[in-house]
Amino acid sequence: FPPKQRLFNFAAHFFLKRRCSTIIQPFNPQTTDKKFMLTIPIFYVNGAPHIGHLSTSILGDAIIRWQRILGKQTFFMVGTDEHGVKIERSAKLKNRSPQEFCDEISAKFRNLFDRGNISYDKFMRTTDPEHKKAVQQLWQSLLSRGHIYKGRYEGYYSAADEEFVDEKYLKSEKIIVNGKEEARLISISTGNPVEWVSEETYKLKLSAFREPLHQWLQSNTESVLPQFQRDGVIQSLRELTDLSISRCSKRVPWGIPVPDDPSQTIYVWFEALTIYLTSVGYPNIDLGVWPPNVQVVGKDIVRFHSVYWPAFLMAGGLPLPSTILAHAHWTLNKQRLSKSKNVVVDPFEAIDKHGINALRYYMLTEGNIVDCDLDYSDESVYKTYTVDLKWTLGNLISRANSKKLNPSLILPEPMNGPEDQTLIDSLQALPGVVKESFDNMNFSRGAREIQASLREANKYIDENRAWRKEVTDQRRRTVVYNSLEAVRLAALLLQPIIPEGSGRVLDSLCVPSNERGFEYIRYGRLPGISLSESVRVPQFPEISLSTPQ
Repeated sequence: FPPKQRLFNFAAHFFLKRRCSTIIQPFNPQTTDKKFMLTIPIFYVNGAPHIGHLSTSILGDAIIRWQRILGKQTFFMVGTDEHGVKIERSAKLKNRSPQEFCDEISAKFRNLFDRGNISYDKFMRTTDPEHKKAVQQLWQSLLSRGHIYKGRYEGYYSAADEEFVDEKYLKSEKIIVNGKEEARLISISTGNPVEWVSEETYKLKLSAFREPLHQWLQSNTESVLPQFQRDGVIQSLRELTDLSISRCSKRVPWGIPVPDDPSQTIYVWFEALTIYLTSVGYPNIDLGVWPPNVQVVGKDIVRFHSVYWPAFLMAGGLPLPSTILAHAHWTLNKQRLSKSKNVVVDPFEAIDKHGINALRYYMLTEGNIVDCDLDYSDESVYKTYTVDLKWTLGNLISRANSKKLNPSLILPEPMNGPEDQTLIDSLQALPGVVKESFDNMNFSRGAREIQASLREANKYIDENRAWRKEVTDQRRRTVVYNSLEAVRLAALLLQPIIPEGSGRVLDSLCVPSNERGFEYIRYGRLPGISLSESVRVPQFPEISLSTPQ
């Protein structure tokens, strides 16, 4: 984050560690005029979405929702990548034209964003006319600056990955074809087959950007996260060579033609990455939005986004993104999810089975942004949801609003004593420690802090046994108040992770929509507020492993 943001982070953290008064006194964090811009990869439409696409989208959505809670204006771009050899071949297999095929699959991704509660601001497609104009404009800009020249490429190409692959990154495997064993070359990193190509292409003088890229990566420690990914990118610069940025149009007719040379089609990664510029009106860039603060990518496409992409921007004289955030992958039975290999989990079926709250919570708390792939299972989704949301948070809501403890459904006035201080200290510290995690886009760690606070609140109810007849009304009211404050703070902090579930809890507590920003995430809500009858309805109902909801 820029210096002003770092200063605000420190000031807010210091402020929140101070003891708060009983009644919340909101403060307004300073904001800059520039919107917080975030992107996720535009997804390739060679097949229907899988659960990994949903996971990436949820991570991006959680980041942007947290920035909104902090009071930022935001711009969140999503979309679909629709050109290239693989698309054309996939369409042919379905007996469709490439455009018809793209329209159908792109609509499925858009539906997934809606079902996943992804709060994007703009949905882009690489087949949009405005994108074609932006791509050709960027090409002309780089050409006029002397960064593009005519050359020839001879080597291996992976159509599945839409990537030129150096021979040292290949290995041989044996397959059975028509009952006979044959050898073929595959990419070591993806396992996809490659084919030999020899063709005239346009090339970008990528090698000329070795030093500028190195300086950018070295001077900006958050340019690529996690840090080990940045270290790997820096090492890869030693082997940087010029990049072919076009293909023969006879081989790749489904794409954007090179300006003034219809015999060549612009390389799919050049035009796909340019979509981020298209979204802000390139060549007339909206500097109130650009450059991106965070660009979320899978670890398999780090090189495209941290070498090729900044080089394209440098060549065009354009500002670079602040952070490329690379996340790990989900696997199924220890195999990486892959549409082309049919190793998939249908995200729509998963949402129908578990509900979006369970899926979002599981993926953001069990998944991570480091190089540690996690095996997806329905059983894990069920267990995480049941333990953390249904039992820990849901039961706390039910207990604090039972007819024995809170018959009138009012947030009572507390009279805190020494026996309440442990929980109060936990609740006062919670916003600061969660903010530190969420600012670093570590939702798993932040969620653990929230769960620890909720467990402390459940323990507090157990120890006080406020349902007993001998407990005074004042003591009972104090226990209810502090328990409901634990619920409110948890629900406010969980908004980026489970916006629908958190919103439902906050509605039941009658927390107005204008009191859900970070300035209100502090212990000490004004007592005397009437709660909704819905607070006694289970907020996180049972989910099934076998029967869709």
